[in-house]
Amino acid sequence: MLNKKIILAVIQVSFDYQRRILRGMRRFALQRPEWEVHLCSYDGHMSERIGSYFKPAGIIGYFRKGDSFGEDLELARRLSGNRVVGVSGWETHLSLPRVVSDDERIAASASDFFLSRGFRNFLFAGDTGKPPHGASVERGKAFREILRKAGHSVKEATPDEVFSASFHLDLPCAAFAFNDITARRLVDALAKRGYAVPEDVAVLGVDNDPFEGELSAVPLSSIITDAEGVGYEAARILDQMLSGVEVADGVVKRIPPLRIAERTSTDMFAAENPFLRKALHLIRSEITQIRTVAEIASLAGTSRRVLEKGFRKHLGRSVYELMQEARVNYAKRLLLETDLSITEASYTAGFSDPRMLSVIFRRLTGETPSGFRKRNQPDLASARLRG
Repeated sequence: MLNKKIILAVIQVSFDYQRRILRGMRRFALQRPEWEVHLCSYDGHMSERIGSYFKPAGIIGYFRKGDSFGEDLELARRLSGNRVVGVSGWETHLSLPRVVSDDERIAASASDFFLSRGFRNFLFAGDTGKPPHGASVERGKAFREILRKAGHSVKEATPDEVFSASFHLDLPCAAFAFNDITARRLVDALAKRGYAVPEDVAVLGVDNDPFEGELSAVPLSSIITDAEGVGYEAARILDQMLSGVEVADGVVKRIPPLRIAERTSTDMFAAENPFLRKALHLIRSEITQIRTVAEIASLAGTSRRVLEKGFRKHLGRSVYELMQEARVNYAKRLLLETDLSITEASYTAGFSDPRMLSVIFRRLTGETPSGFRKRNQPDLASARLRG
């Protein structure tokens, strides 16, 4: 008979990101039949009474800043024998092992997305809390630094500050919001100030939260974070601790984002030159049908030489580079959302040879198409929360 181990998930399930963390934990638990995963819904305070209900072997918690923050961590350590893994980005200097979304990679995804569309004016909309969410600080810092190296400055404001009568934006502008909650509030603030989304300001959020997307006046584009990967990796680290492996406090594992879900809030290009704007639109919307740079130039109403010069001057990249990136992004969608084989996905995305997909995919993402699909499309059908 199995010696059951109670694993306590201290998670606030009212948020989609944290529910996805729980799914990742649950997926790992399928490999450990002795685990019983119990949910302790966390609203910023852990009750001492938990100890009368559970004697957890380990705890995975989304601990966040609050009046009882220190007490909660101390209680979790005491109940579990110091086997605690954090999954929150609120605090960036916690003295416990943590698994979090990779804020620098998230900021890089946002900056690459906007730069490839020709934007020159940028806004970062951060958390309104005081002090702000740690992930907001890290994402804003990385976003500013990436764009500084590209020769651009970034304006910063919360949605409340955008609503101020003294606030002004140079248009067209690309706005990166800390998360989808902030993005939705930003869309509302911009509308009240007379800025149109996406015609004046393109808005990109983080987390792909379906609830926030439905509430938004304009459907939100969003960077999809791998919250399930966070939960799975946290459970794997906790499993090591339960096996006697010493995991140092302060160790942080960062999980990269998956991709960008494009919706109406970013449905624009900022290129001032008409043929450049047309070419960018063709690359994004017709990439599976267009094979060559010359074909794009013809459809955009210019020569290949002029088009290449325009891309290098305004985007710092070649037409071919953006075409290959668009094909890889389309292939990512096919690998995640369909049952097509990698070979079929390659041809559908516009590659003439499946081997080219593998080479370019690895160069742009650091992994193979099969590795990407395996990591991001886990079998959740049989996952069940025990207990």
